[in-house]
Amino acid sequence: MFNNFKTKSKKSSLIVCLLLLLNGSIFLQASNCCFCDFQEIGRQIIHETDQATTFYCLQPANKGHLLVIPKRHVEHFKDLTPGELVSIQGEINILADIFEKLYGTPDFFIIQKNGKKAGQTIPHLHFHVITSPDSIHTTMHHAINYRDTLADAELTERVDEIKEYLRQK
Repeated sequence: MFNNFKTKSKKSSLIVCLLLLLNGSIFLQASNCCFCDFQEIGRQIIHETDQATTFYCLQPANKGHLLVIPKRHVEHFKDLTPGELVSIQGEINILADIFEKLYGTPDFFIIQKNGKKAGQTIPHLHFHVITSPDSIHTTMHHAINYRDTLADAELTERVDEIKEYLRQK
């Protein structure tokens, strides 16, 4: 009887998920991916569209280090749809404006590590979008090397600053 309940529950859940997916209300996710777990990254999110999410990096190279991901779980660049790529570009354009207005620099890096051998540590495609208020050598050194994790209060302050700017815009 317990097995039948599990089967019925899984079937019901699958039907609900398929209906929501067809409606565009949910996105495909991998159960073991921290970027697919919005409870995990929810406090870091600064902006999102139906296909992409932008959130603050927990181990930032500098004050303006954000990540842009497709909502659908995708591991490699070649697997992006044209629509996802356009949505990601739109998010990066929003960040360009934020960097200029909040951090005083129109200059930034876009880094995307595609695969383990390229240094990708989280198997969900993501773009590091990082302001470049310093020289290229200083910014790249911090972007590539290990950085400390932000304290909760500092993360909240940085996310709130950007969200407030977006609300006023």
